[in-house]
Amino acid sequence: MRLSTFYQKRKPYPYGNPGHKNLTHFQKQYIEFFRSLKGLYNRFNINLKNNHQAYKGMGYRYVADNIRELKDNIPWEKIIFAGFNAFSRAEDIFVRELVKDKKADVLWDADEYYIDNPEQEAGDFIRHFIASNQDDNNLWINSFLEKNPRKIDILGTSSITAQATVAGNILKEWSIENKSHDGTAVILADEKLLLPVLNSIPDEYKSFNVTMGYPLVYTPLYSFYNKWLKIIGGMSEADSDISGNKKHIYKNDVLELFRHPYFKVLQKEQAEEIIQVLLSTNQFYFSLDDLKELFPADYSIFTKIFQTPEKVSGLIKGIMDITDVLRQKFTENQEDEANKYEVDIEYLFQFAKLVNVINEFIDHRNEYINIKSFRAILDKMLRNVSIPFYGEPLQGLQIMGVLESRVLDFKNIIILAMNEGIFPNAKHQQNSFIPFEIKKEFGLPGYKEKNSIYAYHFYRLLQRSENVAITYCTEPDLIAGGGKSRFIEQIITEIPEKCFATEIRQKLFTFALDKIAPSRHIEIKKDDKTVKTLRNLAQKGFSPSSLSTYIRCPLQFYFKHIVGLREQDENMESIDAAMLGTLVHESLYTLHKPLEGVRLTENQIEFMDEQIHQSLTQAIDKHYKKGNLDFGRNLLIYNVAKNLVKNFVRYQKRYIQTNNSNNNETQLLSLEKKFQHQLKFRTGMEEFNVTITGKIDRVEMVGKTINILDYKTGTVNQPDLKINDWEKAKNDPRYDKALQLLIYAWLYQKVTNSDHELHAGLLPLRTLKNGATKLKISDSFKIGPETISKTENTITQVLENIFNTSVPFFQTKDQKHCEFCFFKDICMR
Repeated sequence: MRLSTFYQKRKPYPYGNPGHKNLTHFQKQYIEFFRSLKGLYNRFNINLKNNHQAYKGMGYRYVADNIRELKDNIPWEKIIFAGFNAFSRAEDIFVRELVKDKKADVLWDADEYYIDNPEQEAGDFIRHFIASNQDDNNLWINSFLEKNPRKIDILGTSSITAQATVAGNILKEWSIENKSHDGTAVILADEKLLLPVLNSIPDEYKSFNVTMGYPLVYTPLYSFYNKWLKIIGGMSEADSDISGNKKHIYKNDVLELFRHPYFKVLQKEQAEEIIQVLLSTNQFYFSLDDLKELFPADYSIFTKIFQTPEKVSGLIKGIMDITDVLRQKFTENQEDEANKYEVDIEYLFQFAKLVNVINEFIDHRNEYINIKSFRAILDKMLRNVSIPFYGEPLQGLQIMGVLESRVLDFKNIIILAMNEGIFPNAKHQQNSFIPFEIKKEFGLPGYKEKNSIYAYHFYRLLQRSENVAITYCTEPDLIAGGGKSRFIEQIITEIPEKCFATEIRQKLFTFALDKIAPSRHIEIKKDDKTVKTLRNLAQKGFSPSSLSTYIRCPLQFYFKHIVGLREQDENMESIDAAMLGTLVHESLYTLHKPLEGVRLTENQIEFMDEQIHQSLTQAIDKHYKKGNLDFGRNLLIYNVAKNLVKNFVRYQKRYIQTNNSNNNETQLLSLEKKFQHQLKFRTGMEEFNVTITGKIDRVEMVGKTINILDYKTGTVNQPDLKINDWEKAKNDPRYDKALQLLIYAWLYQKVTNSDHELHAGLLPLRTLKNGATKLKISDSFKIGPETISKTENTITQVLENIFNTSVPFFQTKDQKHCEFCFFKDICMR
């Protein structure tokens, strides 16, 4: 075999051995595999011949090798080969032989534009045949591309699916210009666009024909079985995980399956009922028994869905059972809804046929395949199956793939998804284990030949066209292959130089989002109902955070406190950043509550170390019932919370040691205590009380100084806690933390009337090395009577803006504050 010689000629194997080093064991095996191919090939072919069998390529080769003997047995006087482009090597041999003996003619449908130009890859195969065959068989080679007038629009879109919308708009325009829809085609380079295109066809096109295959992997059936097998595979692959824990079913997998439209066909009412049950619990991993308890007793599909087959035969039976139930449901519904489910029934037929093929293979070969391998085989085979659509290619609007459009002529053409890697298609480069250098050595077709075939399809479509629209995606990341197709670049560069009758126009097609954006800044005027709500809030109490919200964005204050909009309570699987803060606060409260009102000692703090885990689990049980902390993000966040609490406990021990060495006792005065005070407020001629209320995380006394402290799990910057300009404190959102601390200090002073020196600050639990980050007024940490008075004036001025009916609720000007705002979609920010 020439393959051995090929490798011998290339010693010391430069293709896989840079630097000419000694071959590895893997490299030696690789070369031996190719050396063994000759023996395998010969034995395989002998075995097939003995059984009077042949595969397609073997049959073609037999004819090519024996064409001189076989041609005399051909019963026809003349054979016409029409509309071909790329002959295989075997086809090329016997067609040439027949042409040579005047038994055949070849009629090419080609154009001088790409045949006469040796640089044009579209004509590679035809040029090669004509050049080596001197007979005049080059009929139907014309010059339509150069002489016929046509318009070509090249349209870039920002997404794949947007191309379907563009196609719909173009079809509508063409329908207005020409009432007849004959001679119009939409060519899909990417089959995934079929359903979006069908949904975008204008109403003017009463009927249309689909002449192409639709890959099964893009159908709802594939996603349904994929979700179901994911659950079954997780239940069946092992009894327990690597830690020895019993394997559980993941709740989100169940929800995905139950929300699938096919599942709702199986169990309409009960599916929605069980979804609501699942959403109402914070448990995310279930044993089979746990899950069964949540289902209604008469939930008949449960045993079919949540089976635990030990063998592939049991899994296949389960697949066929569910397929049969789906077929029955679709058939029943189809009678009521006028063939609505005809396509879905076809999906089921093709799927069941494929599963039966695999099942027969397993039975026939008596092979053992585990469930994991079966899933991989099934998925691989499903990816190569297409659902055939059949239509009449001679009338009306035609929708087809690139290969289906061969040798058909259309006056109006839309070609979608012309991106590099899709048109021409690069997938073929991954469908062979034969290296490129071996293909080249033995004359096997490679990517160059494949690209020539696609080039011929493209230019032949243009030959007799009059109106052409070509779309491509401008965002390469959304396309498997890359940017604009090379064929687009070719016609932009080359056609204007030779085809003077062709007009090429380029355009980036965008959807004007500004048409739906608000035309002005959103403002909400204060009516009587709003004023009444504000008065109710005045009685209940404004918190420091609500006043900060107003300063940050008055419109956010309106949505939150006037309208009462709230972020939807989601059934969170993972503990988020907000929950982290809650867990840490709860844990610190639990640990310190017994020490409230007493002098703190080092021994008391040391005892806390042993109680951290218990305090955190109590907090988790309270706010996050049945949350799994054994692995994943929850375990990470639990460890973060644990470390934050531990860091604080250790910091506190050092803090007490330092204070004691300076003869300053540390006394914990209060924890999570609510303080409130009524402020006399006047608006217009009316005076009434406004309640200011707030919960202070921690109040302590060190020596003669009282510290008002707030825990922070996030970052704290000292500049944000320094106030030099009181005007900024009531207007600038950057000082919202400083204002909150000032209000806490004001509240404490008003409620306790304390004559001790007051300090306020934040305890940054992530960076406690230097202790609390204290609020600074000008150059002093002391919050004296003057600061208390100025704080009250600031609160009053903020309230005046809130209650002033001539000042509307408006959006913040600084859109940085909108980034994490729950209401940004309402504002369209």
